[in-house]
Amino acid sequence: MVPVAALWWTAALGLLPAHARPPVGAVTLEAAATAALALAAAAVAIRFTDEPRPGPSVAAGLLTLALLAPHLLPSRWDLFVLVGDPGWDAAHVRWAVVSVGAVLLGAACAVEPLRGLRSRLAS
Repeated sequence: MVPVAALWWTAALGLLPAHARPPVGAVTLEAAATAALALAAAAVAIRFTDEPRPGPSVAAGLLTLALLAPHLLPSRWDLFVLVGDPGWDAAHVRWAVVSVGAVLLGAACAVEPLRGLRSRLAS
C-alpha cells in the first residue's frame, strides 16, 4: 500500500504547475503525519473498543480535529500556516512531533497484550 500511496503522491505533486507547487518536503511531512495519525487512531480504536471497523469513526474524528485545531490551538502552536509565513519552519517541527507521536502511539497499540499471547500459546 505504501508504494502505491507514494506513487500517487508523487504524481499528484508532479501534476501541479511549478509556480503553484508547495514545498514538497514540508507538505509531504504534513501528509505523512496525517496518515500516521489516522493509523494510530484506528489502532487505538481497535485496541480499546469493541468496534471491528473503526474507519468511519476515525475519519469523522480526524476531520473534526482538522477543522477545530486551527481554532482551538494557541497561535504559538499553529500547525496550519501559509507558505512563506514566519512560522512555517516552526509549524513543520510541530508536524514532525505529531508524526513521531502518532507512530509511537500506533506502535504501542499494535503490540499484542501479554495475557492474550499467553492464552494463545497455551492452546
